[in-house]
Amino acid sequence: MEDEDGYMVLDQRRKRGAVGSSSPLQDAGCGLPEPQEGFAPQWAHAPTSATRCPHCLLRALTAALSLSLIGCVSWLVAERGQTEGTMGCVNTSWRHRCADQHGVCLELRKSLCPLQEGEGCKICPSGWTLHGTKCYWAADETSSWSESQEDCVNRGAELLMPEDQDELDFLNKILQNPTRYFWIGLSMPSAGKGWIWLNGSHLDQSRFQLSPWDGGRRCGVLRGDRIISDNCRWACQWVCQKKVTQL
Repeated sequence: MEDEDGYMVLDQRRKRGAVGSSSPLQDAGCGLPEPQEGFAPQWAHAPTSATRCPHCLLRALTAALSLSLIGCVSWLVAERGQTEGTMGCVNTSWRHRCADQHGVCLELRKSLCPLQEGEGCKICPSGWTLHGTKCYWAADETSSWSESQEDCVNRGAELLMPEDQDELDFLNKILQNPTRYFWIGLSMPSAGKGWIWLNGSHLDQSRFQLSPWDGGRRCGVLRGDRIISDNCRWACQWVCQKKVTQL
């Protein structure tokens, strides 16, 4: 169906709960010039684990942990290929290093996780917002759908792929910008193929209902707590997502 603006609207078939409203900012809209003042998303209060995260320390320790993990995998592969009589020739050094990896994880938890979460915590990169098992980042500038996806990939992420209405409601709250348009990872590659998410899965028609393909409107955008379709070449803001880092 179409909304009052003439856009094809992606409706939830289940009843939605009330969502806290926020003061709308000036509507930039896809394909329109950017406003004089760049959009800065009013993110919700960051979790304690994010505010206490020393970014430089996290980067250095994560790099060290990754190198250690690569070494451990190499050791395990080598050990599996050894005969019983030669197994001890390869694994002595890396056995100790793999044991030390547990200590590195403990140090990361002590430095980055709240005390009340001594068994571990979820963290996101600096400037990202944590919710559930995902980290979110919203762009200030505008770009086409393909360029937006490329930017997310360069950040080690992907365009937003919301899983349910609760996630859309959360994003609507933290973006606090119901009149802006944000690219998401939904598109129709060609007529007759249906709407497809970036992960290759088809749009769940039992959860969402999108009007048939209409001309050049083959990419999905988030507007408030709704998903609508738009021209992929138009300039919109975008939201990237990535999995949280679990410590």
